[in-house]
Amino acid sequence: MGGNAEGLARIDASGAALPGWRPASAEAARLLDGYIQALHEDRGGSLWIGTTSGLVVKEPSGAARVYRHRPDDARSLSEDFVQVIHESPDGRVWIGTLGRGLNEFEPRTRSFRRYPVGAANPLGLPGGDVNALHSDARNGLWIGTGMAWCGSTRRRVRRGGSNGLPRAPER
Repeated sequence: MGGNAEGLARIDASGAALPGWRPASAEAARLLDGYIQALHEDRGGSLWIGTTSGLVVKEPSGAARVYRHRPDDARSLSEDFVQVIHESPDGRVWIGTLGRGLNEFEPRTRSFRRYPVGAANPLGLPGGDVNALHSDARNGLWIGTGMAWCGSTRRRVRRGGSNGLPRAPER
């Protein structure tokens, strides 16, 4: 898959072109004209498309929802530059951004819960660039940032050492 002025393109495993998708909404179409950074199909069949200009969610019906950062709305996406999208085993969708940390999508309100950034905040992420997300067998969320690794369980962030690796045990 990839995006261009024609929308989202698809190919099959042999490399043959399949029908693509161009959203009807002008705003969603503009987002797809930029750089697509992340793609994720959730368990409901919606395709989450992270771009350098925001987030587009393509519903199975073909309709599109657009999410952008709005400075006056603390429940909006924390940053438009979406780097990674991840769905945890319990169905929560997580969005990692460039510079402004982690967002958890709240489907009931179609809004986001932002996780704080900053070493001074004991519950915050050590860095704002979220580059990788992974769920472990206990449904803990592992967060790769430009500063360190983090593990999140029950909405609490635990950080690793200053070099991003767990602290070595004392000998």
